Amino acid sequence: MRHFLVLLLMIFSVGFAFPQTPTAGIVHSSVPVAAQPSNSYALYLPSTYSSAKRWPLLLIFDPFARGEVSVKLFHDVAEKYGFILVGSNNSRNFEDPSAAIRLLWAEIKEHYAIDPRRIYTAGLSGGARVASSVALACKTCIAGVIANSAGLPNGAAPPAPEVTDWFLAAGTTDFNYTEQLHLKETLDSRNVASRFEVFDDPHNWMPKEFADRALAWFQLRAMIKGLVPMDKEFVAAQFESRVAEAQAEQKAGDILAATRAYREIVQDFNMVRCPNSSRRPIPNLVPSPTLTTPTVIYCRRSRPCQSDRLGNANRKLLL
Repeated sequence: MRHFLVLLLMIFSVGFAFPQTPTAGIVHSSVPVAAQPSNSYALYLPSTYSSAKRWPLLLIFDPFARGEVSVKLFHDVAEKYGFILVGSNNSRNFEDPSAAIRLLWAEIKEHYAIDPRRIYTAGLSGGARVASSVALACKTCIAGVIANSAGLPNGAAPPAPEVTDWFLAAGTTDFNYTEQLHLKETLDSRNVASRFEVFDDPHNWMPKEFADRALAWFQLRAMIKGLVPMDKEFVAAQFESRVAEAQAEQKAGDILAATRAYREIVQDFNMVRCPNSSRRPIPNLVPSPTLTTPTVIYCRRSRPCQSDRLGNANRKLLL
């Protein structure tokens, strides 16, 4: 594992040049790696792609090297938010992915205009462990990880609260559900920015709706970090959508999911200026230090999101 992480750290040094690129706006199932044509990757470039600007990258690892499957999962939302998608056709379970990643990364650096501040990884199952390994090796060069149906590599130490955001996902009958839940608790205890989404399925890629949530969250987090300009309409729409999702979980009787969703809303939106007149109650879901009485999330024009405990005149930032 140490050799693998050291190799990844050497791989992810960023430098760019831009030869002719494949056609934008369509999914390419197999683009040969110039340095070794027996290796290939699936590719999606946003329809407005131009090398005149830098673009966020999502590098995806499927456990069965199905690059096209993973790229097609994300390509609609990638078009919406302007992400380049690259899905490895060579990284697969039970094989050392180091050589494939080294070749793939050299190809990406040479051919595409990547924003070095916004490089993300994603993976399913064993591919999620590869995606996590890249982030752990780079420490500060991966902006976010989508860990679908698995978390960290075996024996790896949890990440520190540096620059990487973690979007965790698992199915309701996923055999790795408990692992993902425990990882979420660990990340929370270390103040690492994270979300945990559960979909109605076994051990598999998340539905497209959840892929949309993942990249939308990365977009929001990029605004919070100052990597992209703040878009008030986008923030407002995300706030309303996230509250609606939490309320749906509550109505369905999933108190754990609803509580987690409300807390994640607070985590994200206390860092940005919220939409005007947004007031949403966080009900008394479970007895806990943070949800002992109904709480209202509200915003003022000149202040971040705040909380106001009902029946308590004291107001404070929800951190």
